[in-house]
Amino acid sequence: MLVKNLNGTSGKTCNCGTWTNHWDNHGGAQNWPQWCAVKGCKNPPQVGAHIKKVGTDDHKHYIVLMCRSHNGKHGKKLNLEHYVKPAWANIRQTCTPGWTW
Repeated sequence: MLVKNLNGTSGKTCNCGTWTNHWDNHGGAQNWPQWCAVKGCKNPPQVGAHIKKVGTDDHKHYIVLMCRSHNGKHGKKLNLEHYVKPAWANIRQTCTPGWTW
């Protein structure tokens, strides 16, 4: 999956406490990965990175677990490992208690 690492997200917060916790809570019961989500990277995941899919009609923002090095490549296109399942970053739909439409 080709994604773009989003700029300007470091100040965003959610009720999960951290974006890695958000991924844990809303990533579909996945096990914590051994490696960064970026294809071929053998660094351990350290942060919940905000990404957007590239080349699709899906314009939602998602969280994947990355190493700090790849998370620092703001605005760059990155290819994720085929098994990576991003967690939706929309806090109003995932982790904000009491939110109603």
